[in-house]
Amino acid sequence: MYAPAEVWSITCTNVGLPAVFSVVGSVSGAQADATAGVAYDNGLISFTISAGGTAWEVADLIEVTVPNWYEIFFEAPGNGGTEEIYMGIKTYTNDITIDQWKLNGYTGYNPAADFSNQPGAISDVEVQPRCLLWGGVMPYWLVANGRRVTLFYEVAGVIECMYLGFILPYGLPTENPYPMAVGGTTVWSTHAYTSTSEYHAAFWDGPCEAYNIGNYTTLRCWDGASWNKIGGHSILSDRFVITYEASNHGANWPYHSCGKGSPPASLYSSIPWNRISKNSDDSYCLFPIIPHVPLPDRILFGELEGIYAVPGVDLGPLDTTTINAVDYILVGNTFRSDQNRWAALRLE
Repeated sequence: MYAPAEVWSITCTNVGLPAVFSVVGSVSGAQADATAGVAYDNGLISFTISAGGTAWEVADLIEVTVPNWYEIFFEAPGNGGTEEIYMGIKTYTNDITIDQWKLNGYTGYNPAADFSNQPGAISDVEVQPRCLLWGGVMPYWLVANGRRVTLFYEVAGVIECMYLGFILPYGLPTENPYPMAVGGTTVWSTHAYTSTSEYHAAFWDGPCEAYNIGNYTTLRCWDGASWNKIGGHSILSDRFVITYEASNHGANWPYHSCGKGSPPASLYSSIPWNRISKNSDDSYCLFPIIPHVPLPDRILFGELEGIYAVPGVDLGPLDTTTINAVDYILVGNTFRSDQNRWAALRLE
């Protein structure tokens, strides 16, 4: 059941043994009465009223403010069981048409800090990736190991997704000891799953854009000191050049080798991704998705784990393929079906 933001008034109406209390929400209205000493749960709020040293009196009032958001923190142990990998999810809604998860990654955990202020967090100012939800049925594909969790799900025909945790780094552990990535499908609080904005795009192929450099990309990669903003598909003629000239902003190969406009020849693949097709036997070849940043240090982070670029030739929504006895689900980028914007999720 959806729980709106509201103030709950819990008022003593009968001082018998046990005492009885009315339960009224400022939005939800009157609910079933509560009884002292008995666990209460009406699907919107839950609590237990315990006896204290002072007797209840009729009209005694308890007020509880319930926000319309929740936050949860995760610690993954790594595949060897000895690592500490920290992630977080926070719900967001406007109580009408927009429901989202805000996503974050951390270098540690402080129980006294909130979602945006954990050690190493992507701050509110830096703009956190989000994924979009609704109140209906959402078929989903969840794949996780000790290093990362990947979620693909369908919202009324739109493919939403998230990535939380480590990637497969190209450097030594001493070079990149904490290869964290956080990815969603938007950074906008105003986006619902119905949005057809250029800025509603999956983390593997988010927008490369020039204005407010990198703020709208939907993937973040940690370099040991800061979060790098990673895009994919260019959407305006000048966006490659400006994005690549900014420090700590980059793109995902191979998606950045297609789209509108032409970046400098040294910065993109000599064979644009949108020219790749199926194999001659009609099978599909999978390509690693490689986040990288040219400036200031030319960082090649590694590969996203369990997600691959795939040419979207003759593919339909939620098609599957099997390669070397492993199943993959093939999806377009959110609401899109363009040939050069597909990805494959390994289902193991």
